[in-house]
Amino acid sequence: MRLLISLFFTILLVGFAGSSYGQDFEEAKRLAEEGDSNYQVYLGIMYARGDGVPQSDEDAVKWYLLAAAQGNPGAQINLAVMYETGRGVTKNELEAVRLYRLAADNGIASAQFNMGRVYSFGIGVTKNPVEAFRYYKKASEQGHAGAQFNLGQAYSNDDGVFDNYYEAVKWFKESADQGFANAQHQLGWMHDNGLGVSEDGNEAFRWYLAAANQGLAASQKKIGDMYKFGRGVKKDASEAIRWLQLSANQGYKEAQFELGTMYDEAEGVPENDIEAVKWYRLAAKQGHGQAQTFLGVMYFMGKGVTQNDLRAYIWWTIAAFNKEANATELQQLAAAKLSSEQISVGQTISSACLSSSYDNCE
Repeated sequence: MRLLISLFFTILLVGFAGSSYGQDFEEAKRLAEEGDSNYQVYLGIMYARGDGVPQSDEDAVKWYLLAAAQGNPGAQINLAVMYETGRGVTKNELEAVRLYRLAADNGIASAQFNMGRVYSFGIGVTKNPVEAFRYYKKASEQGHAGAQFNLGQAYSNDDGVFDNYYEAVKWFKESADQGFANAQHQLGWMHDNGLGVSEDGNEAFRWYLAAANQGLAASQKKIGDMYKFGRGVKKDASEAIRWLQLSANQGYKEAQFELGTMYDEAEGVPENDIEAVKWYRLAAKQGHGQAQTFLGVMYFMGKGVTQNDLRAYIWWTIAAFNKEANATELQQLAAAKLSSEQISVGQTISSACLSSSYDNCE
């Protein structure tokens, strides 16, 4: 079961412990040139970020290479990032994995996390969920919040490999307590659905809210729903609208659709068909099947838009392609009001819309 997202992905430049980014560049350069690997990493970070020097990925790689050759694990990780992303060097995933592994074998948690990630996605290696799990576990035990989240995901995915909701809750909690928003959301989900813990709307609300306050769109949508239905909090339609709006404004299609229905049905706001169409359209153009169906209804009934049977047919054809319930019947309803030439046009536009990932739908 995929609860929110498959895996957390991040690449971070590993800094130089104890350094100050205000340190005199010439002094740092002198020490780096004398072979101090920590200062070589420090200069690499300065060039990678353009911090006090002109930004230069090539110069960053130069200093990381020197430090990595001395076995500096921070340099190994940062150089791996450059090879994986092709910054300042020709992209080479195999070399990135080699460097991540060297640092991981030295016990560096962020490198262990990245080894888990490359095995999860098959970056420079064959996908291997068992190896990914092993590395995530190592990093998690060192307190790496991203690894703890991914370990929780591995335990909660219902794929028959590591299924254990109780362990999932444990690791989501470890990560969530560090303020990791995705883990806070997942912990909310576990409480919301009684997975590995007793079902508890109040706890679900608390964790969703923690993530929502960090700007996580999926959590903002959940908070909107909880206010809408009075789960874990007193029912409040205006708060529901506020949180759904925050989520929808980030492009979260589920919130866009929900907001459309609330304007369509006058839930917490005055009925506004134009606003309903706006939000249905935004969600529909992200592939939301129900939004595509509802947008077709608006065109068919002339609500918030000029009545247009052809446009209704187009959106219902797209929704039917996406196997949305009742879309085929609605498509036939619209087709009965169109000429064969109009149906042909509708099919052409529908195909163009789908093949362009919803860019050419109008």
